[in-house]
Amino acid sequence: MFEPDTLYSIDQQFLNYLKAENPARYIDLLAYRHEQHSFTTVELSELLIDCAKILEAFLVEFFDISKKMQGSRQQTNVNNPIFYFKKWYCVAHDDV
Repeated sequence: MFEPDTLYSIDQQFLNYLKAENPARYIDLLAYRHEQHSFTTVELSELLIDCAKILEAFLVEFFDISKKMQGSRQQTNVNNPIFYFKKWYCVAHDDV
């Protein structure tokens, strides 16, 4: 899997997946990779976050791990009420 030809092939599959899912981000990612466009820090952050979400979906499909991913998401979501409360508390008590 860690051979250059294999990694190149996986990268090409991801680029095809990205192109199908979000053609605009596909163009942006290629422009970034080939240094054809200067992105602001915010634009680059948004590009990387958007591509990361699509990369996650691609990897789940590529490695056929949707059941494991679903279980992982459910486990993570169990803690959401705690995180929401902490966020609410910190915002409500910002003056402390």
